[in-house]
Amino acid sequence: MKNTKKLVTALALTFALLGLAGCNMLGGENGGEGVPPDPKEAAYVEVIPFIYEETGNFSEGLVSVMLDGKWGFIDETGAEVIPFIYDAAFDFSEGLAAVKLDGRAGYVDKTGAEVIPFIYEGASDFSEGLAAVSYPDIPSLDPHIVFINKTGEVITPRYYSAEPFTEGLAVVQHGMMNYVYIDTSGTEVISIEGTNRGKPFSNGLALIYHFEDKYFIDKTGAVVIDLESIDGVSTFIGSTESFSDGLALVDTHNIPEKGNRNRGYIDTTGTLVFTTEGFAQGFSEGLAVVGFLRGMGYIDLTGEVVIEGKYDWAHDFSDGFAAVELDGKMGFINKEGEEVVPFVYDIPVLSLGEFEDELSWVDEDGFAMYYKKVSEGMAAVQLGGKWGFIKLLK
Repeated sequence: MKNTKKLVTALALTFALLGLAGCNMLGGENGGEGVPPDPKEAAYVEVIPFIYEETGNFSEGLVSVMLDGKWGFIDETGAEVIPFIYDAAFDFSEGLAAVKLDGRAGYVDKTGAEVIPFIYEGASDFSEGLAAVSYPDIPSLDPHIVFINKTGEVITPRYYSAEPFTEGLAVVQHGMMNYVYIDTSGTEVISIEGTNRGKPFSNGLALIYHFEDKYFIDKTGAVVIDLESIDGVSTFIGSTESFSDGLALVDTHNIPEKGNRNRGYIDTTGTLVFTTEGFAQGFSEGLAVVGFLRGMGYIDLTGEVVIEGKYDWAHDFSDGFAAVELDGKMGFINKEGEEVVPFVYDIPVLSLGEFEDELSWVDEDGFAMYYKKVSEGMAAVQLGGKWGFIKLLK
């Protein structure tokens, strides 16, 4: 299930950009009651009842939820703010939310007023003032994605694919096999050579990759880290992640003297800082998930184990908390490793539906984990196949 969880997350993000699907076909079995006996003294409290079929993450004080097959928005008290009339809805970003109605996507503000008309096939979140949208009724082999601003004005030409803006730049597919970085005016800033692809900028650097050709560039397009030049670091496809908290995850299985320590982290100078055994993920909020024979835990930016590896699965930290799984249930811990929410909630799953026959990494039931982050102190959790929210207090 380890690879399953990461791959489904990537799949869900792809749907969000190009199709605005938002359909997290979730299921679960009845769990126990999670309400602490005394909310005044507790670390968390259930604040929104378990009545929703699907949900997003809290953003800018609101969250998208599905009720009776339609999407709307509620606030932290569970009060309906925007009615349940949409076929799909995503989180607010920069004051606007992408929603879909009658087969077309557009944007609404926090009052539910239509700001950008429903004329697109799909739409993404706003980032740095721009959002990628896709035009309907265009052949799949033709460019169909553009960036718009918050008034709906088209800023760029059409692209085959597009990533969101980060640190002032976005990577787009300009031709069938040509990727470039553009700035927020739509001006091409960096052209990637050959058939290489690029990932969004993070910590001032962007990963460029194609099979075993991997390197990091800066915002001038200059190569600053060539993975082939780092002793023992592999350039095998899929083995390198973008920078986060100043470190990037790499594959180090080419270092015989490290034994089974087959993952490591480099800094922004290309120096291999430390290695770790087994499974590892990128850093979030100063901690990274790692896997040991005894279970999943966390390391800090020096590579020291700071939260014991005892969980069946562990997720990235967000808003100071992380969801962890043990014995078929989900709870939450803080950065000190204290279990602030007991293991009483169901582990939510995403049904892959029509994709089950095409993907070999689903489990025997055709389901895979689907995780939602903690945001604005609120966490979506599931009991008995329905979603509700808890508020993390400390």
